[in-house]
Amino acid sequence: MEPHERPPIGFILEGRGEYVSYPSLVCRILGTEVGRIPRNEVRYGCGEISANLDEHLLDLVRVAHPYVVIVTVDLVDFKDQFADCVALIDHIQSRANDWLERMRTHPKIAPLPQYIKVVLQIKKFEGWLSSDDFGLSQNGLLAQGYTPCFYTDTDTEIREPHGHLCEILNDLDPKDTEDVKKIVAALRVDVVEHQSRSFRKFAKEVRASYELWQNACAI
Repeated sequence: MEPHERPPIGFILEGRGEYVSYPSLVCRILGTEVGRIPRNEVRYGCGEISANLDEHLLDLVRVAHPYVVIVTVDLVDFKDQFADCVALIDHIQSRANDWLERMRTHPKIAPLPQYIKVVLQIKKFEGWLSSDDFGLSQNGLLAQGYTPCFYTDTDTEIREPHGHLCEILNDLDPKDTEDVKKIVAALRVDVVEHQSRSFRKFAKEVRASYELWQNACAI
């Protein structure tokens, strides 16, 4: 299978919000339509990613053969299990790398991704949705009387992203997929990238994956 026949990026993610919004976010980060973006949604929380990462990787790669795989997890779901973010990333990244190395002896799974990258959503996906008050305001999504804020880093400045969103949104539910689509459509990706360090990391990995795929297609 040639690179141009493969999707540039595939995701293993947790949550319907991520599932419905990642294609839009990826295309806006890249500034272009990408085509098919395969996603394997983990239905039973981030603990399921940790416990059964091998199975989810196998399902995604065997069916879609993405050129790169990005695994995203909510930091808050692991806050009591690891000493810090680095320890959490190292744990999941090591599991992913080990799986990829083992699969090199299984030709029926090929082609394999070039690499697998783990990205944390800090503190959770709703933190990214909270990172552009003025974009939300311009689209009439903020509650009346709430004053939009500029942030230095929403990863640390917003203590509980889900509760924060519920307070500031105008009759929207950040767990409802249709409402999440409205929120994501209102966000200015460059602003979110500026105001959330973890989203900036996500965008960096998306761009790097796409550039690698593009270069392979050009050969």
